[in-house]
Amino acid sequence: MSQAVYFCSGELASAEYRHYGLATPIYTHFTSPIRRYADVVVHRLLSASIGLEPLPEMYENKDDMKRVSENMNYRHHNAQMAGRASVTLHTLLYFKNRPTIDTACVIRVKSNGAVVLVPKYGIEGPVYICEKGKENETDYTYEENNMALIHNKDDNKSLRVFNEIQVKIEVVEVAPHRNSLVMSLVWPEGNKRSIEGQEGGDEEEDGEKKKRRRKKAIKKNFKETKKIIHVQ
Repeated sequence: MSQAVYFCSGELASAEYRHYGLATPIYTHFTSPIRRYADVVVHRLLSASIGLEPLPEMYENKDDMKRVSENMNYRHHNAQMAGRASVTLHTLLYFKNRPTIDTACVIRVKSNGAVVLVPKYGIEGPVYICEKGKENETDYTYEENNMALIHNKDDNKSLRVFNEIQVKIEVVEVAPHRNSLVMSLVWPEGNKRSIEGQEGGDEEEDGEKKKRRRKKAIKKNFKETKKIIHVQ
């Protein structure tokens, strides 16, 4: 589906007016004019058509209106790119030095992996089982009609649309001074594994390590204290 754009009505055939995303034959902006310049243009044209205000001179020229439409499309595209770049930057800053394992949902399956969505963070991206062209070297069979990657030995590791799986999210330096957010599959006990259980286990393990270190430190301090007392 192509992206909706602003255009001057005299430039295109009426069949091109349709807005497929909204399923409407004709669509234009008619919201608060403080939001977008496109709304300002529409309000001015409507005001002139019902006799409230005179039509601005530049609006009488089709070529001028075409340039206005093209400029709005250009600015709108730039704003979208800037918004996406901002999200990407702040996502990288958040996950830098913070590798995370969380639940993801498979939304599309490909021959060498899948596209997943991590609902907790709103992140969408690919996970791979192999490099492109090396699918025959894996234990997976791609079933395009069923939108699935079937594991030949362990069905818990199969990838199907809407499956919930565990993925690792981390920032990787893919080139000098160029970081990228990378997601990879995690199969410790199949894709039914609960992340809460893993985190709890890690916390218990860390807690036990801290206790052992604390005991060692207390014993060492006690021995050092005995030596000092003995010397005095």
